[in-house]
Amino acid sequence: MFDEIDLAFYERRAREERERERSTKDRASQKVHRELAEEYECKARALSRNTRFPAATD
Repeated sequence: MFDEIDLAFYERRAREERERERSTKDRASQKVHRELAEEYECKARALSRNTRFPAATD
C-alpha cells in the first residue's frame, strides 16, 4: 500500500516539476526544475520495478 502511495507521490511531483520547468523563463530555474523532475522520475521508475501489487482474490 505504501509503495502505491509513494509511486503516486513521485509521479505527481515529477509532473509538477515538469510544469514548473515549462512555465518559467529563467534558465537556471528551468535547470533546477528539470533536475528535480528527473530525480522524481528515477525514484518512480525504481519503485514501479520493485512494487508487487497483491493478486486479486475472490
